[in-house]
Amino acid sequence: MRYSPILIFAYNRPDRLEALLASLAACPELDESPVSIFIDGPKGDHDRDSVLQVVEVAEALAPKHAVIRARDANLGLKQSIMTGVTDALQQNDRVIVLEDDLIVSPHLLTYFNAALRVYRDCERVWSITGYMFNVPELAVRDTSFFLPFPNPWAWATWSSRWEKFSRMRQPCDLPINASSFRTSFNAHGVRDFASILDLDRRELVSSWFINWYLAMFKDAGLTMWPPKPLVSNQGGADGTHATVLNLHRFLPRPPLSNEFLPEFPSDITVDYAALDMIRGSTDARLQRAVSVIGGIRRRIGNKLRI
Repeated sequence: MRYSPILIFAYNRPDRLEALLASLAACPELDESPVSIFIDGPKGDHDRDSVLQVVEVAEALAPKHAVIRARDANLGLKQSIMTGVTDALQQNDRVIVLEDDLIVSPHLLTYFNAALRVYRDCERVWSITGYMFNVPELAVRDTSFFLPFPNPWAWATWSSRWEKFSRMRQPCDLPINASSFRTSFNAHGVRDFASILDLDRRELVSSWFINWYLAMFKDAGLTMWPPKPLVSNQGGADGTHATVLNLHRFLPRPPLSNEFLPEFPSDITVDYAALDMIRGSTDARLQRAVSVIGGIRRRIGNKLRI
């Protein structure tokens, strides 16, 4: 297969899927890439029409060769992604994963396909992401770099890494309340990942991503990041779990370049200078605030239910 399969996950936002498919159409590899669109089923009568509209958008705007998988029941994002990625990687050795609220650069598929070839046999590299925090000091670079945590907004991986993740999916045996663990797992202050993990363990959130990151963390895995974004998240403030308190609406969204394509590093190690710059970025501060507010809201909601 010349190009990697693309998995698109959608639910009840037809306008978001329409924008994603429009941006993807500018990627020259799209016509020769296998495409599967997973549309989660409605939760009830209140969202049935919007889910049907998403199906109509997919049928009208997706490439003619795309496979549209509209589910009858609502699985939720975690189960939808887990099932879709697992099934795809049983048939292929790599995948590109997109959610419906993204806008992508015309170069995103070029970047992903090249990176998946270059690092295929480097087991320490667990994933590639097209997202990047808005850090002007990094945007002037022309080479990607490695960080010790992934990102769920446009990513790619290989079947061997997903198999590791599947084998490692078990109750966390790490001391998640130990300050040294939390410092390391939080990527030295980029985001409060440890609190998200704690909420997941207490079943106050249901996150595929935090468990994917946990497996990567335990394996000392890395993710390759571009120095400036090849994807923009347009829907963080109106997703399934969004509230009026969600600060994603304030995230900087710099325009995506139509000309930029980063080079790949040969030194597979954490770029600590980049980590320092990201930690101080507006994006990181807002995402830390989102984590804190979300955790408080879920803990209060759980107490009220009790």
